[in-house]
Amino acid sequence: MDASAPAFTAVDKALVTTAMRQRSIDPADPNALLILASHLWSTLNFRTAAPFVEARLDAAVREVRTAAAAAPAPPAAAAEWHLSPREFDWHSSTSIVVVDLSRVTEPSVRQRIVEVVQHVNGAAEVRRHPIQPLLGVRDIANPAQIQADLRRSGLALQYLWIADSKGQEYLVLRSLA
Repeated sequence: MDASAPAFTAVDKALVTTAMRQRSIDPADPNALLILASHLWSTLNFRTAAPFVEARLDAAVREVRTAAAAAPAPPAAAAEWHLSPREFDWHSSTSIVVVDLSRVTEPSVRQRIVEVVQHVNGAAEVRRHPIQPLLGVRDIANPAQIQADLRRSGLALQYLWIADSKGQEYLVLRSLA
């Protein structure tokens, strides 16, 4: 096993070595990591693991959003990002999350994103911006659900959450392909 790669911390090495020994895999074998991964994959209970993975992803999204909200944003950036709900033809006091598609260049991927976001559980309504490649999601209790549903759709996207000085949230999407 070559666990000297920077992706492995000392704790990771100890956990992997322990897992190998529990399964009678020799850690000195050059294919030990592959054998362990194959064994873990073949014995994985997907029904049990799926809720755990989803909870971990939701926790990661919350951490990123909390960190982004706690970080002071430069005034110019906050002003640059603020969009009024009126731009989506809603009352100015409406709570919205803006999904930014401007960094997704492929039209078919944009269309698939729109379809997924329109069916997000918990969103009262979804509207397109009349000019810019943006979606407004009105009165959604859990904005992280947007990202969770997009991840489940299988689209290769990068997600960035931004909050402006008024507390409005933006999900900026970027194609990875």
